[in-house]
Amino acid sequence: MQTHRFVSRPRIFQTVLVAFALVAVPLGLQSNAHAQTETVIADTSITYAGMVSDSAGNLYGVTNIGGNSTNCPGFQGCGTVFELSPTGGTTWTQTVIYNFQNLADGANPFH
Repeated sequence: MQTHRFVSRPRIFQTVLVAFALVAVPLGLQSNAHAQTETVIADTSITYAGMVSDSAGNLYGVTNIGGNSTNCPGFQGCGTVFELSPTGGTTWTQTVIYNFQNLADGANPFH
């Protein structure tokens, strides 16, 4: 006697469903990368350290050169502490909070 083996319909349906899930789920979980743009908002001379922000969205940083002092030979200024404040849209206002004057007050902070 010859026997035939048949796969029942529910089993075929289950196999197809699992195969679909193995292909469709990973494709659906892929994240779409969004284009990023970088905008220069101020020329802050040479900034080696990162900037910090406050709750109002202002950014604060330190430069190694720049500012109004002539007491640091070989450099264009002794460095500054600055603030960048958003003024709406993509515009920012740069304010020098402090101009380093000499080594005693921390001039050229990254040397």
